[in-house]
Amino acid sequence: MGAALAIAKREWKAYFASPLGFVLLILFSLLLGLFVYLWSPFGVPTLFARQSADLSGVFAARHLPLLFVLFGAAISMRLWSEERRLGTEELLLTLPVRPIDAVLGKFLGAMGMLVLCLATTLPTVYVVWSLCDDPRGLEWGPIFGGYAGSLVLGATCIALGQLASAFTRDQLVAFLVAFTLLALWFFLGDLATNLAPHLPERFAGAANEVQQYGLTALFDSVDRGVILMKNLVFLVSACALLLGLNAAVLTWRKAG
Repeated sequence: MGAALAIAKREWKAYFASPLGFVLLILFSLLLGLFVYLWSPFGVPTLFARQSADLSGVFAARHLPLLFVLFGAAISMRLWSEERRLGTEELLLTLPVRPIDAVLGKFLGAMGMLVLCLATTLPTVYVVWSLCDDPRGLEWGPIFGGYAGSLVLGATCIALGQLASAFTRDQLVAFLVAFTLLALWFFLGDLATNLAPHLPERFAGAANEVQQYGLTALFDSVDRGVILMKNLVFLVSACALLLGLNAAVLTWRKAG
């Protein structure tokens, strides 16, 4: 685990050794701020248009998932592609570091960046608290649940992007592949819902089942401050599988 933490620290520093980390933080806060305070592309009422002091604008079923499509790909695009471009992946694989430790280290470094992005929403928590007539009446459970659900969903998006990054030397290609896959996942629920009425009955049930595992459907309960166990199990399992596949790719390269 020591090797994984050392790699995570290295990755964390790399984000801010260039403008990338700062650009990601600024864009994330600006876009989410736009959705929460000024305009939502999905018709969600803005913070001041609602008559309740809550963070449903932040944890709306489409706001954060949409941002995770973009920022999950952007945060993870350099994790392996940059190593391959610079030729340092081979050096890393010759060190006495297990592939899974290297994968976990890079994943933890990227998660640190995701946590920092989510931390930019904390001023909104203060705004909501200040708007509440009785600060003691602010529902902290849904807020903590929203952040926890966001971290799990974001972690799975980063794990997918990290796996995509392992197959190319070009950061842009890694970004586009991850973005495309995450966008397909984002629209999976809508696609299944629209197709279900036009499918034979035996396939309509399958389409409805698939709809439950779309990116927005998995995050829908978080909007209400609830983390459904089946969604949590699915996301954690998917994240673990993607990280395991990433480690398998490195093991194959190391053996070759």
